[in-house]
Amino acid sequence: MVPVIDFLTSTWQGHILLIISTHLITWGYTLWLGGWVSDDIEGIAKFSDRFLQQKDPQGNIIKEEKIDFYEVEEKKSDGKIEKRKIKNTGWNNQIEFPGCLLRWARIQWGRTFKKIGEDAKGHPVYGWVQNPKKHHALNLLVQSANLILGYNLLSHLFGHNLAFLSMLFFAVHPCGVQCVGWISGVNYLFSLFGALVTFNLTLYISNLYILLPLIALSSAFSCLTLLPGCLNFAILFLTGNINAGIVALIIGIVVLLRQGREVVNYRIKAFKEQQMGKSTYIYWRKAIIMVKTFWYYVRIVIWPKRLGLFHTWGYHLDEPIEHIDFEFWAGVVALTGYTVLILHCPPPVQFGLIWAFVYLLIFSNIITAQQFVSERYCFIPTFGYCIAIAYYLQPYPVISALLIGLGIMRIWVHLPTFKNEVNFYESNFWNFPTSEVAM
Repeated sequence: MVPVIDFLTSTWQGHILLIISTHLITWGYTLWLGGWVSDDIEGIAKFSDRFLQQKDPQGNIIKEEKIDFYEVEEKKSDGKIEKRKIKNTGWNNQIEFPGCLLRWARIQWGRTFKKIGEDAKGHPVYGWVQNPKKHHALNLLVQSANLILGYNLLSHLFGHNLAFLSMLFFAVHPCGVQCVGWISGVNYLFSLFGALVTFNLTLYISNLYILLPLIALSSAFSCLTLLPGCLNFAILFLTGNINAGIVALIIGIVVLLRQGREVVNYRIKAFKEQQMGKSTYIYWRKAIIMVKTFWYYVRIVIWPKRLGLFHTWGYHLDEPIEHIDFEFWAGVVALTGYTVLILHCPPPVQFGLIWAFVYLLIFSNIITAQQFVSERYCFIPTFGYCIAIAYYLQPYPVISALLIGLGIMRIWVHLPTFKNEVNFYESNFWNFPTSEVAM
């Protein structure tokens, strides 16, 4: 028994085995439980192959129908219902590259050929339909890769033991529920994957003629799947990879100016209808809002008590949110302590806190281009927080085990939210009873 324990706790192979086992034990339930919720339905579930086939009992095709369009209903701001047709195709030219390619690949990945009904004569009708289990499996696979890449990166920077505990904490942090447990959260996993590939490349390739083109590709993938990837250059500079950082910076600026501007312009129109157009502009009181936002995310990471798609704080840009109050001063204290830690703590803690700050910056509400706050926004920053926490808890395995167990329990409590659309919004309303959106 002792040699087995030594293998699991003292070798990199044992560490990887324990990290991935913990990850699958924590999240594997989604393969049986998880269904389609919210954005999953419009983005993935409705799209299948364009042909529906009818077969006789012997398996011969008796009819093949081409489905070019399907009809959806859309509620306008004036309350009227408008029906419109959407082309039933896996490739959508209206989505920016590589989003169109990733979406097409996900549709191919998730489809299953099965019986979908019978015709008037009782003949079975077969067709391609999207299987949510396959999409949940994709999330599990990408996050497994992230944990392995993260472990490898931190092992090179700070040693195997800290890397091991950091990735265990990251694997079970409840702020990952919307990314790992929700089909539509896969872009956060992809962006982190691109970032970690970028950083790992610098560990093994010294030839700049080979390294820099690969850095450009992996950085572009990270940026184009999620805008926080545009800040990968900061971590490359932090680890001394200046040339790679310059390439990532150029890629990030190009993507931010092009894709980021489109996202903001789209949100300006949508937010004006919600009386939130002001949140998409920069003005001096935004500094107060940013400090409060930082404090809000500190609380979520430390104490993820209430989880849900629609957090009510800041959902409407009411005047008090711009005022100096207790939340603002709590944010000032948190930022001051954060700065002191970065300046005076050991390198692993500095690295983790800088990582968290860098990737949280784009969600600080300097310009609100998505929801005001959400726990999925601090998923990538949580990677850094877990390094800092793990550093101080290395001498206390019992406390570490307790926190890991509590993280798993918190995730298991929330995962049934993703069973179906009803559970999804019911859970949101129970956690945020004043959320009119969830209601």
